[in-house]
Amino acid sequence: MRARRVVLIVLGVLVLGVVLAGAWAGIVPGLSRWLGPKPRDLGVEMTTKSAYSAANAMAIPTTSAQLKALLAKPDSLKRYDAAFTSEQVSSLLVIGQGDIPNYPLARVQIKLGSKGEAEASGVIRFANVKPFLTDLGVPAAAADAVMSQVKLIGDMPFYLKGTCSVTNNKVALSVAQLEIGRFTVPASWYQGKEGVGTQYIDSALTNNGYKVESLTIDNGQLKMKGERPLSSLGPWLKMAQQ
Repeated sequence: MRARRVVLIVLGVLVLGVVLAGAWAGIVPGLSRWLGPKPRDLGVEMTTKSAYSAANAMAIPTTSAQLKALLAKPDSLKRYDAAFTSEQVSSLLVIGQGDIPNYPLARVQIKLGSKGEAEASGVIRFANVKPFLTDLGVPAAAADAVMSQVKLIGDMPFYLKGTCSVTNNKVALSVAQLEIGRFTVPASWYQGKEGVGTQYIDSALTNNGYKVESLTIDNGQLKMKGERPLSSLGPWLKMAQQ
């Protein structure tokens, strides 16, 4: 029963890996809206400059000329091969905020490590978890079963530390530490069970037209390459209109 309860939390946090892979991007709804407990500050500075440099690295149009070029030859931007810093990843997420239906995360900071590890902090919106799970492909009955074991409601801060990589749409995740609010979740609840959540991420990537050939974290950078559906650019096209 403990493992089932934590599957919900793991699934919600797992989406960060998908965000970094380019599958689900732009999740930090307006910070001023959240008045609850503050998530842990990882010291990652989020700026407009970093967001635009990340967009340029991912070949996301940031000028009207680039946007016109995309419209004229859309297939030219399906491939990507880029590297990002913690500041670039976190800042780009801010720019794309609010465009993922039912997304259960907010205030997200991502701090990249040197040997595959990373930290993430933010807020989990528990009211959005069940609809997001079903959007991700989790069967409704399974989502109901998970939610029936979860007594938490509202918004709560989280902290996650672990390693993550993607190879040919297969997510490899190992969680070293997980905190919800002031509660440190016992490692026995989730370690070795991450695959219960990542199987849905794998399916979501494939079903939505992503081909993540590789995603790695090394020397403080996130490196990834592959192909993406053009719809994935939607959250950031407004950057070319500003």
